[in-house]
Amino acid sequence: MTTALGADNAVVEKELQDLATAWLNTLPPKRKEIFLLYFRENLSTKEIAERLNISQKTVQNQIGTSSKALRKKLLVAITIIPGV
Repeated sequence: MTTALGADNAVVEKELQDLATAWLNTLPPKRKEIFLLYFRENLSTKEIAERLNISQKTVQNQIGTSSKALRKKLLVAITIIPGV
């Protein structure tokens, strides 16, 4: 049985997911690749660095930059979505 609250939560979740996907598509290609390898494929920063032939520090910096930007976007979205 789906409640009104459950339906609202599903809508909000979908909107946030769409926002995150749209944001992801604005990232520079290499930063996007690093972000996906880290968060979707659960690779370590060392594994990503080795795979992409870049320094581990670069990977860490790119993940930090991306994560901070995404948090800001989601925070703004959460504060403007009614009922959240």
